Amino acid sequence: MKKIALLGSLIVMFSGCTKVQPYVKQYKINTTIAIETHKQTQCKKQSVKVLDAFSKNDLMLEKMYYVHGAYNVASYTQSQWSERPNKAISAAIMRAIEDSQLFKDVSSTASSVKSDLILENNIEEFIQYFSKDNTKSYVKVVIKATLVDRKTKITIASKKFEKQRATQSLDAYGGVVALSQTLSEILEEEVQWLGSECQ
Repeated sequence: MKKIALLGSLIVMFSGCTKVQPYVKQYKINTTIAIETHKQTQCKKQSVKVLDAFSKNDLMLEKMYYVHGAYNVASYTQSQWSERPNKAISAAIMRAIEDSQLFKDVSSTASSVKSDLILENNIEEFIQYFSKDNTKSYVKVVIKATLVDRKTKITIASKKFEKQRATQSLDAYGGVVALSQTLSEILEEEVQWLGSECQ
């Protein structure tokens, strides 16, 4: 009987120390881009290195942030990114440039290959907004792209792409879908812009 009582007290003691962690949903950025391939351009003779996108510190984390009202920045407690946004966006930019076939060769920051051109991308905004009364939500994406001559370090061209879109639902999922769609549109525009610079 004493053994049963001791066993029971141990179970109660250890179960009281167990902390239940809430289930965290993970989301990924999923771009769907319609890229027009360019067979003949002035850039066909040149190679480009696509640098990892510059961004604010909050885009270098898996935490998923949003803006509530005019000033309050917070993070979802039960939702997060499966991959750091700046890394996922950098990979999406790289794929879009490769698919466009604008350049002779496309390399990443990690590559030791020397290139003729460098493409820099600065992610100025990539976030979901909520109205103060929580009745509306939209996302905003702002990316500035700069094409640089590697040898001279002179800027050849630069353009800022800015878009926003209402979300279909007032939650993290709605934000992720809208952010992915908006990023897809911006990447299409960036490729078109690069194509015009290569004429």
